[in-house]
Order: sequence, then C-alpha cells, then structure tokens
Amino acid sequence: MNPVRNRLRNKNMLETKNLIKGTDQVRNFHEYLFISIIIAEGGFAVTPYLKFTSAEFLTG
Repeated sequence: MNPVRNRLRNKNMLETKNLIKGTDQVRNFHEYLFISIIIAEGGFAVTPYLKFTSAEFLTG
C-alpha cells in the first residue's frame, strides 16, 4: 500500500468523522432550542415543527 495514499485516506476519514460529530452537535442544539421554546410557550404548538425541522435537517 502507498503510505501517502494511506495517510490521505486516514485524514479524510477523520475529517468525515469530525463533520458527522459537528452535525450531531448542531442537531442536538436545534432540538434543545425548540424544546425550550415549547416549555416557554407552555403548549405543544411547536412539536410538529420540531419533528419536521429535525427530519429536514437530517435529509439536508
């Protein structure tokens, strides 16, 4: 195996992993934000919106 190619592949895998971790953090933050809004409103008007946004965010 070519060591340069191996190093590049490892770097790409690491970047992909970091990217996935980053999007997870953003999604968690979004869900936390919307749940906070629901609690603040004292109702469930935002719940369908939360589900829709999460799904939309996941699919891009």
